[in-house]
Amino acid sequence: SANGWSAEIAPFAMNVMTFSLPAYAPLLYPSAQGGPASLLRALQLLLAAPVFFCLGLPLLAQAARDLRRARLSADALIAAGTLAAFAVSVAHTLQGDGPVYYDTATMLLVLVTLGRYLEARARAGTFGALKALLDRTERTCVVLREGREETVPVEALRVGDLLRVSPGGR
Repeated sequence: SANGWSAEIAPFAMNVMTFSLPAYAPLLYPSAQGGPASLLRALQLLLAAPVFFCLGLPLLAQAARDLRRARLSADALIAAGTLAAFAVSVAHTLQGDGPVYYDTATMLLVLVTLGRYLEARARAGTFGALKALLDRTERTCVVLREGREETVPVEALRVGDLLRVSPGGR
C-alpha cells in the first residue's frame, strides 16, 4: 500500500470522471445544465472526498514535513495543486455556481499514487535481482601477498590487496 493506496479508492475517482463529463460536453448532455448540474457537483464532492482524504492528506503531510525542513519537493507542488482544485471545487459546489475540478484533483492523486506504487514494485524487483546476483558471487578470492598467491575468504580482504581473477572467473 503506497501512501494509503487502496484498490477501493480508484473507482471513486473514476466515477468522479464520469459525473464530470456533462460539464465538458454540454451539447451531449444539455439536460445536465442548470438544476441537474448541482446534483452532479454534489455527487462529485461525495465521491472525491474519500480520494482526497485517503490519498491527498498523506501527500499534504509529507509536503508539510518537507517545507518545515526548508525543502520544496514535488509533493508540495502536487499537494498545492490538488488542494487548490479541491478547495475551489468545494466552494463552487456550495455556492452553486462556477467550475469544479474534482476530476483533476482525484485523477492526479490516483495517478501519482499509482506511479509511486509501480516505482516501489520496480525497486523491489531490482533489489531482488541484485541480491540474487550477489548470492552467485564467489565466497573466496585469490590474493597476491608478498609475491605469492593465496586463496582467502572475501571477508579477509584488506585495503590495498591485489587480486588475481582468472579468465572466466568472478
